[in-house]
Amino acid sequence: MSGSQQTRALDGIVVLDLGQVYNGPYAAALLRGLGATVVKVEPLGGELIRGRTEGVDGNHSFNLVNAGKRGISVDLKSPRGCALFLQLVEQADIVITSTGAPVAIFRREHGEMFLSRRKNRPMFFIDIAVPRDVDPEMNKLDGIFVYDIDDLQGAVSSHVAGRKKEAAQAEIIIDLEVERFEARLQTLHVVPTIVSLQDYVETIRQAELDRLRGRLGQLSPDQESALEALTHGIVNKILHTPISRLKTAAAGPEVTTLVDAFRKLFDLQGEPRAASSEDENLKDKDCQPRRRSE
Repeated sequence: MSGSQQTRALDGIVVLDLGQVYNGPYAAALLRGLGATVVKVEPLGGELIRGRTEGVDGNHSFNLVNAGKRGISVDLKSPRGCALFLQLVEQADIVITSTGAPVAIFRREHGEMFLSRRKNRPMFFIDIAVPRDVDPEMNKLDGIFVYDIDDLQGAVSSHVAGRKKEAAQAEIIIDLEVERFEARLQTLHVVPTIVSLQDYVETIRQAELDRLRGRLGQLSPDQESALEALTHGIVNKILHTPISRLKTAAAGPEVTTLVDAFRKLFDLQGEPRAASSEDENLKDKDCQPRRRSE
């Protein structure tokens, strides 16, 4: 999927960014990347917005910057400037506000006016200001949705809790795999004896099959398959218990004695050969004898 197809989540959405200069560019860039039309509003000269006495009727001017285009000045001291500002807000689908004002700049009556002029099209306010820029009464209006710092903190906490849960599950998986790996390491030194035992029994099986074929003459493919299955089954049953005992004893102190006893009982000559990577997988397989090389 191309980048342009991935960035259409907010296509056709108008976002009004009332964030301060120090965080505004990041939010605006992200929203534009998602396809939104972003209108940036910031204090003249980049100073913090402070000293407002009530709502948008305070004593400050705003500089409107639309996606880097040349801005225009709106003086909120004048009725015309205040009306222009509210008109700008009502056109936004999403309002991100963090002005630093000491009182709420959006009150219930503003929300009612926005909904009336927008013909009840919903508006979303993301209020990350402290103290709040949006009066909580705004959230009681049908069609106005307000999210503040507490909501964002709740979302963050939820995500953190989810990540902690996933991390705990990952730790369980890791612990299980470590246990399996340690168990595998503990059984490696009995693998050569198991392989020698399987080779020994397979040699006997093949020799008896060769002798039987000489007596029976030419066998059909079905008869050959039946003989192979029969002899494999017998050998498997014989080897199952001793091999299982060797694996079980691998982590115990008596393993050396048991290995020596096995080699003497079955006359396994010579030192156990080093286990190959194929042999190391024996612990997870059936106790089938190893086929003799042709």
